[in-house]
Amino acid sequence: MNSTATDVFPAHDVVERDDDGSFTVQYRMGAKKGLDVHFFSEPELRALFAEAFTPVLNPREQVTTRAPASLGQWTQWEGIWRRTR
Repeated sequence: MNSTATDVFPAHDVVERDDDGSFTVQYRMGAKKGLDVHFFSEPELRALFAEAFTPVLNPREQVTTRAPASLGQWTQWEGIWRRTR
């Protein structure tokens, strides 16, 4: 899942922002033009799984540097959960 730590690129508008720090953007250009993409905060991610899952591997951010590096980085959440129900 996309993390809020991502350097969002290219041009976009923030169309939703939540109190937990998560947000959704709509891209104005590039291959994702017109597409809404959500970026998850850790509290939001934990809340999504809280009722029916327990973490086996706590969520952690995986950072990928874009080429060229001047375009920043893309960060995704990874984790492992076990169903408790």
